[in-house]
Amino acid sequence: MNLWTSTKRAADRPAVFLRWLRARDFINADYFRSRPFSAPVAYLLVFGLYVGSGFATGTVNAVQYLISGGINPEAFGIEDVYGNVAWILMAVSVWVMVTHLFLHPRRLRPRHAFQHRDALLVVSLDALVSLMCFLLMAGIAALIGSGGKYPAVSDPSPEYLAGFLTSLAAAGFCEEIFLLALPVLLLRSARRGWGEIVLVLAVVRISFHVYYGLPVVGLIPWAVLAVLFFRYTQSVWPLVLAHSLLNLAQGAARFGGDVGTLVWVMWVLLLLGVFGWLVTRETPVRAELGLPESPLTKPRPRLRKGFAVRR
Repeated sequence: MNLWTSTKRAADRPAVFLRWLRARDFINADYFRSRPFSAPVAYLLVFGLYVGSGFATGTVNAVQYLISGGINPEAFGIEDVYGNVAWILMAVSVWVMVTHLFLHPRRLRPRHAFQHRDALLVVSLDALVSLMCFLLMAGIAALIGSGGKYPAVSDPSPEYLAGFLTSLAAAGFCEEIFLLALPVLLLRSARRGWGEIVLVLAVVRISFHVYYGLPVVGLIPWAVLAVLFFRYTQSVWPLVLAHSLLNLAQGAARFGGDVGTLVWVMWVLLLLGVFGWLVTRETPVRAELGLPESPLTKPRPRLRKGFAVRR
């Protein structure tokens, strides 16, 4: 009987999952407390974020780097440390101000019961997706014999490393806030469809990564899934954390020698451990929808000193 029930539950799992996604799809016109923007105004504001946060300039520099054959990597120094810290503070400040002014108070917004679990899951899942995309890029680069590497000097000074690493940390804050979360809110307030939003933001995200050359197409799954992660969790901080920590781990692996390689390996193992721990726990999907748990995921009795103890 239990086996039959488990098989039946497994068969209806896709339908349950789709129902769960619909229940999580909160970001619509009612999500905002101010009057929604028109589509032209929303797109103008998104373009303003792209230009004002420096990513349009980054796109121009990336194209120039690609055309020049990759001979002029950006020069970093101590002054970049202060600039990157300022960008982090700016991104956080803008996000806090916009969400407090633009969205209904948190107590009035739709809520779900597993926000902390979702945050950890997105941190690990977004970073793992990014890692797999970088492996895909490396495979494409090996296949065509070019591209796939971040432009950096081969023999960095301490000043260069300080500016370079803070730039990697700032990238998570600036990209995820200025080019993902805020554009999603703006375009959804203008009632633009999710397919359109995913396409536009994926193009924007890829534009300033073209210094990777043709292998940059390997980043497309990450650019698409990041939008979906935000759509169903309504939280930007897990994406920021995953992005910045992965960048720093990659920077350590590139310039840290054996210690950097160890940092990279430990980071990957931590991601796999957190992800494995979360996905093997009791799933919240059925609990959120008020459905009974599957026998494969419901709490099992614990054995203690020879006795079964039920929670």
